[in-house]
Amino acid sequence: MSAAAPSDHQDTHGELAMKIDQAKAGHSKVKSLGDDSTPTGVYMNTHWLNLDLCGSTQETKRSCHLEIYSVDSWSKLMKIGTITTGLGVGAYEVFQGRRAGPLAGASALNGGLVAATFFSVREYGVSPLLSTNFARPRQETSQVDGHTTPTSWADMRKHHVLDSAVSGALTGGMFNTWQRGRAGTIPGLCTGALVCAFLQWGVNELDIARVKYVSKNPYRPQVSSSPSAAEQKGITERVFTAVGFTKISDEEHLAKLRVTRDAALKQIAKLEVEEAAKAAQADREGAH
Repeated sequence: MSAAAPSDHQDTHGELAMKIDQAKAGHSKVKSLGDDSTPTGVYMNTHWLNLDLCGSTQETKRSCHLEIYSVDSWSKLMKIGTITTGLGVGAYEVFQGRRAGPLAGASALNGGLVAATFFSVREYGVSPLLSTNFARPRQETSQVDGHTTPTSWADMRKHHVLDSAVSGALTGGMFNTWQRGRAGTIPGLCTGALVCAFLQWGVNELDIARVKYVSKNPYRPQVSSSPSAAEQKGITERVFTAVGFTKISDEEHLAKLRVTRDAALKQIAKLEVEEAAKAAQADREGAH
């Protein structure tokens, strides 16, 4: 039994690596999803694929954990929040007939600060703490059974909802207390928790709808009967050809560049000889 364990462990990691590579390449095969309780197959969404793979081994859990909670995964959301806040307030001010620049800039700055605080608290504090305290029993059971429990629709709907609620409560309470004093702490906590939990639930529902749509329309490579793009002449090429310009190959262009380079090197050598002669003549005149 002990001799077979390393082989099984390596096979598991090989399958996981293959699935992740396929998902990142965008050519994952999406099988049909089951009923509303348990989806099966490999998801096109790398995010949910990582969630499905995180319960296999502790090492895989750590590697997926780093990928899910990387800065790149939420910095885009922070930028989107900042831009959306600034544009929304700016559009409202323009609609009201007032100057939109100062208020839109201030709103974008505040939105960026709130988004940075929220995602930092969630990704580096709340989510690791909750995953450590609540996800470990399920993962240990999955490892003992020898297989990974597939992620259900209910798990997808609840993904990050508690994390976002706690982080939203902390962020809302902090900023509301900063603006209104102690009287704004409780309203900020409640409002932040409700708004962030609702938004996260909405994002999860959109992601589920996307996965269901992709599962019903799997990727099928289509063979085009029309000529390839290399054989078709673009509009720009046709215009240049009409006025007398001809397209040259890379080899011809390289040959012309080499000729130009050789001519430039000869000119440089000639100038260096002339400069050396002038310098020698100046030295002789100075000696006399």
